[in-house]
Amino acid sequence: MRRVKSKVEVMISLDELLDLLQQKQVSVTLRGGALHWDAATEVDADLICALQHHEPQLVELLGAMAPEPVDDKQSLDKQSTDKAWQPLSYTQRGFFYAQAMAPDSAANNMPTAMRIEGKLCSVTLKRVIADIFASHDILRSRYGQNSSQQESWQVVNETVAVIEVSLTDLPLAQAQQNAQQIATNEAARAFDLADSCARVSLITITEQRHLLVLIAHHIVADGWSLRLIHQHIEKRYGEYLNGQQSDDIEPPDAGRYADYIGWQNETAQRHKRQQGQDYWVNKLRNKAQTLCLPAAISTTTPVARGKTIHRVIDKHLIQQLKGTDSGLDISLFNYALAMLAVVLSRFSQQTDFAIGVPMDNRQNNLQRQIVGCFVNTLPILFSGHAGQSLKSAIAEVVTNVNEAIGHSDFEIDQVKRLLGLSADDTSHPIYQVIMTYQGRFNQPFSPIDGLSFKPFLIDNPAFIISKRDDFI
Repeated sequence: MRRVKSKVEVMISLDELLDLLQQKQVSVTLRGGALHWDAATEVDADLICALQHHEPQLVELLGAMAPEPVDDKQSLDKQSTDKAWQPLSYTQRGFFYAQAMAPDSAANNMPTAMRIEGKLCSVTLKRVIADIFASHDILRSRYGQNSSQQESWQVVNETVAVIEVSLTDLPLAQAQQNAQQIATNEAARAFDLADSCARVSLITITEQRHLLVLIAHHIVADGWSLRLIHQHIEKRYGEYLNGQQSDDIEPPDAGRYADYIGWQNETAQRHKRQQGQDYWVNKLRNKAQTLCLPAAISTTTPVARGKTIHRVIDKHLIQQLKGTDSGLDISLFNYALAMLAVVLSRFSQQTDFAIGVPMDNRQNNLQRQIVGCFVNTLPILFSGHAGQSLKSAIAEVVTNVNEAIGHSDFEIDQVKRLLGLSADDTSHPIYQVIMTYQGRFNQPFSPIDGLSFKPFLIDNPAFIISKRDDFI
């Protein structure tokens, strides 16, 4: 990668740098494929530049000192490894078997990216990413089954490397086009869950323009998790650049995804779980009909292909939808869901159908600080009838949503089995339409030492990734 070199980078050799690190009592380690250093005092900018200049040699040196790696695929057999293992959450099991059924599919990839403008210290950024992956070990996990194929489980990798790509030798327009294509390709590349479930790429467009791309499989992260990761990167980079140390990126006590899995399995024997099961079985038995839309495409094989269409809603209309002028004191989510239900009912000429709605399913503040897959797609029933008013439809949706949230920790796949429902290859047996309402984290972060971090949208790779003329 071409860099602007300082005098220190030119003058200091690797041996001199090692002596200087010892004099300043700076400890350098390799974590997540990136350099990580700790010091009793602030690390100045010249030393950071020297570390960045000699990064390849330091990585090679530290890597040679590391113990021999374990064969990843071999260690996935629970009976043949001493590594810690743990069962999957109920939501993870669904994603695990879905990927096993379609191993070449990227439909469950969760892509996110940050546009970075300014003079970036890649050593510091990689250190931040290494810390995030170290703290949230779910991002380093991989998945397999025992030899009998009856139990799925996960183990945790030691590191996750950051792949660096430099396009600085290309003309700007071509570099931007190539960067977008690289991000698109990464988002559309399927994961082998037995190997890894997250990958990171740092693409340098020019010395002042970069794109950080993170692709995670849904089995290890959800939309809430991606927002947490963005916040950690922005905050931690500023702290490290200023020589500060902070422990707030570390999840609090009993605050890892593994603890959530333990809690979930523990509550499986409790009365609350039985209540959730009884609620959904009674709610869905003979209630939800298959939704038959006139524009439905007949196909015998699943197709993960479509298009993303962006529309901006006028702010005055937003205020009206919020109830400022209509007198309806409801959330935009409930309003949008009710409107969708009414439209689907009119198009299909049907009543008593369900719309799938992914819920974040984070039950408390502790879970809201954890990276992991908590989401649970709940069926929201709609029983519209001819002549039903919009207010009546909204009231019905609000009631059903509130009830569903009260039982959001019970997985719907269990209900399918209890009711004897089975899906074909192209549709879900309870709902055929999903509405996702997720706030975009599209506000730029505060500048850090002349460096700006701006979230950059990459859509689900199962659909066409939106083309943007204002890419970089």
